[in-house]
Amino acid sequence: MKRLMPLTLLGCIGVATPGNALVVLPAVPTTVMATSGIVTVAYDERVERAQGWLNRLGFDAGPVDGYMGNRTRSAISAYQRSRGQVVTGTPDRSTMRSLREEYLAATGSEPRDRSSQTASAETNTAVANQSSLPTPGATQLVVDTQVELRRRGYDVPVVNGVIDSKTQEAIRTFERDQRLLVTGQPSVLLLERIRSTDATLSRREMIRSIQATLTERGYQPGPSDGVMGQATINAIRTYQTDAGLPVDGVADAALLASFDKPEPVVSDDRTKPAQPSGEVMLMDDRFADGDYTREVRWQVLQGNFAVRDGVLNSQVLTAESAQKTSPEDVVLRVLKGVLGEGVEAPSQAQSSAAVITTAVAMPNEFRIRVRLSTKGETGARFAFGPYESEPNTGYELVLDDFPRAVPSILAMRQGSEIRVVRRGTVGTDFADGRMHEIDWVRDASGSMTVSVDGKVVLQTQDYGFSQPFDGLVMVNAHGSWSVDQVRVDAPVH
Repeated sequence: MKRLMPLTLLGCIGVATPGNALVVLPAVPTTVMATSGIVTVAYDERVERAQGWLNRLGFDAGPVDGYMGNRTRSAISAYQRSRGQVVTGTPDRSTMRSLREEYLAATGSEPRDRSSQTASAETNTAVANQSSLPTPGATQLVVDTQVELRRRGYDVPVVNGVIDSKTQEAIRTFERDQRLLVTGQPSVLLLERIRSTDATLSRREMIRSIQATLTERGYQPGPSDGVMGQATINAIRTYQTDAGLPVDGVADAALLASFDKPEPVVSDDRTKPAQPSGEVMLMDDRFADGDYTREVRWQVLQGNFAVRDGVLNSQVLTAESAQKTSPEDVVLRVLKGVLGEGVEAPSQAQSSAAVITTAVAMPNEFRIRVRLSTKGETGARFAFGPYESEPNTGYELVLDDFPRAVPSILAMRQGSEIRVVRRGTVGTDFADGRMHEIDWVRDASGSMTVSVDGKVVLQTQDYGFSQPFDGLVMVNAHGSWSVDQVRVDAPVH
């Protein structure tokens, strides 16, 4: 019997039978079979670019092939976590922009679109070029590299002139700390870079000193253990914001030196209020720099935001039918849609809402103040609140029921339904052309009070969240909204 030979014809499969008759069968979709069913695998050029950049920056994203797998998703999450971004595990717009900027800073050249084969070749070539060692001085170069790394507190147990696993990992750690291309291999240029960094303190000692100083000043970096965890990164970012420094969350000698400088004078037209006794300011953004990515670094997850004349503006005008849903349903759909968890049926509210977040470490006792105004369109709806890990886990304060806004406090947990903690009964006219200050306070007992322009409009108590929060989210579900200040404080005990 002759073997059947498959032939591909215009997206179909042709099979030649023993009688040479050509039978055309429908093409099989490009899928991967799994025990749980069929999983569609789709190539994504954006994923391919992210993989290449992540690998060059020391985050192992696996093969540069444009396919989103667990390895790539974990690398994206690790990168986002290390940079103090919202951890989504997806190559969203803000993450791609950040990766591109870091690639440019590390290489001095613009990243180029390329096929996975070319990207892999470039990565391998770059590693080969940086790891090539001159002879006969190779051993001495490795010895010098090991000595300089040890002086700076990197884990090199033995200076032996051998490129062992410990030496490679120490080099990778240094390269990641300095935002260099991560190769794990010694080179003359790398040795020069190591020698140019401050060796007066070991890295662990420097981080421990930074943590201790941040704790003394009321920030919350976690234990002074010399380990760069997410709490330390968030505390550094918050301090940098308050001190008017570039906000990057990096612990270095420049940050340590900044603690000796006097606090900067605020030049904003709006007078900065005095710090209330018993509170420490964690964040205060007035958007006076004209950009929501400087100082306090906000990340747009969906929709559009723009800063004009020191005011953050967002406009979302959805169809009338989208306004008939409850506020809790809208917020739940929006946040689930943004984070890729899906809902049973996509809604206009989910697809057209605007969502922006910023990382700020705050305890479960907090005070959040937001100054805003709106045109008060029918169905206008705005929400903000602290979240744990992801923007769909935490509290939300929702303003809706215009023309007079009525506040509601919602509690959300990832993967579960939303819960209405309490809905207010007192409305406020936000559409009068003035900025109104919302003051939301939660104490250690879970008691919450919401005031608008000094007038209490909602009081309740909830024990749903007892752990610290990781960031703040704002959602424009509908309407034209303007925000000129967002401030977060925490009590001092």
